[in-house]
Amino acid sequence: AGKIAAKKNGSPVKDGDIQTACSSGCPTSAITFGDLNDEGSLVRQLATSDRAYHMLEEVGVQPNVNYLVKVRNTEEAAHGHHA
Repeated sequence: AGKIAAKKNGSPVKDGDIQTACSSGCPTSAITFGDLNDEGSLVRQLATSDRAYHMLEEVGVQPNVNYLVKVRNTEEAAHGHHA
């Protein structure tokens, strides 16, 4: 529906206009889709962050799913505390 509406208005599809069922149904917003070629898109920012990694990247399968590392204990690390 978002793509058709954008075409009718003569405007490009904006980031976040189109959501898949799995991303809109995810209660934790853990699934994000978008245009990786758009430098301003949320999915591009997440994919290029320091937290992003790919499964089996080292064997050259060129995956198109990005995963984000869960950051823990950032407050302790900033103050030099260790467990």
